[in-house]
Amino acid sequence: MTAEMFFDTNILVYAFDSRDQRKHAVAVQLLSEVKSGNLKGVISNQTLFELFLILTRKLNKSITEIMAENLVEGLIETVEWKKINYTYKTIVGALHIIDKYKTSFVDTVIASTMLENGVKEIFTEDKKDFEKIPGIKPINPFKA
Repeated sequence: MTAEMFFDTNILVYAFDSRDQRKHAVAVQLLSEVKSGNLKGVISNQTLFELFLILTRKLNKSITEIMAENLVEGLIETVEWKKINYTYKTIVGALHIIDKYKTSFVDTVIASTMLENGVKEIFTEDKKDFEKIPGIKPINPFKA
């Protein structure tokens, strides 16, 4: 049985931004694995929101707001992706993790959301905070 893999926002961004061809190819392949059912992809409302913001505010305007809306809505509507959400309890859990492990708020909310939903592994380029949190295994898919 294939484990569920959470996709951090940075992996999703590389899938839709081709400026770094190597990372783009890896990210596209991972999304293709989810689409084919060979990988169980998990995303959250937080990563979808971050994806929209990065695609429309931080990139060089190669992606319009309409294109970004369509990409995010496509991820929401597809059945191949498991969507998870956070609650006020998630935030309380994240605050305890931040206090204990001195992690960043944004990544800790993702980790807390994962833990609440039984997801243990995350594809991310930024492993620093996730490595500190027991029960979370960060994997950088760009490192060979």
